[in-house]
Amino acid sequence: MTLWQGAWHIAKHEMVRDRYGLLFTLGFSIYMALITFVLIGPSKEVPFAATWLLDSAFIITFPTLAYVMNRTMFRVWREDTYTDKLAEWRSMPIPIHALTLGRMIQLVLTLAPATLIFFILQYVFSGYIAANVSIAAFALNGLFWFFYGLAFAVTYVYYELGHSGMAFTIYSYLVLPILAVAVVIVKLVTKQSIVLEVLNGTNEGRWWYTAAALLICCASLIAGYYAINRRLTRRSYINKSKLKGA
Repeated sequence: MTLWQGAWHIAKHEMVRDRYGLLFTLGFSIYMALITFVLIGPSKEVPFAATWLLDSAFIITFPTLAYVMNRTMFRVWREDTYTDKLAEWRSMPIPIHALTLGRMIQLVLTLAPATLIFFILQYVFSGYIAANVSIAAFALNGLFWFFYGLAFAVTYVYYELGHSGMAFTIYSYLVLPILAVAVVIVKLVTKQSIVLEVLNGTNEGRWWYTAAALLICCASLIAGYYAINRRLTRRSYINKSKLKGA
């Protein structure tokens, strides 16, 4: 089995198996779109205090929209379900590189519809955006956040595939205050809303915002691909949580 054949086999198998979990992810995307629409939708003037919530919601939410919300995710701390899944795949004639590539394809296939639904809802229900932002500019805005979410989601996959379920869960929780602090620093330094700056900037023709996000995303995917492959050649595929319970 070639690299791409193995990768597509894994991605398609996981997407079919997790189809109901994907619906939960899409539902969460709709929920977040409606929440943020309340903040950004009615008019151009958004209170600076409200932009703290708006920026934090975007920065924290988009990487998580690349994940399917299923029982495997919610049991990972206690049962180390990702290690079991990896051990199953490693028992088949599929190269390690295909495991990594297949997981990254799954990220794209999950995040793409979630992002599309999110921004379609914002455009349709926001009076200010629909009246003042062109569809092309809003598409660039949406692509910016898609590339950001994909770039950051790779770090989650590194811990998902390369470490135990406990390490993955700890990282997932630790990264939240780190992102929150990053938002605080950016806002204190720039006195700007990240979300509104990207939206208004793309609407004013600053397409390089999205181009920069694309370059960073590509760099993250490439670096993550090789880092995860190296980690997979070294990690144990024994579920230690089951050994402790035996």
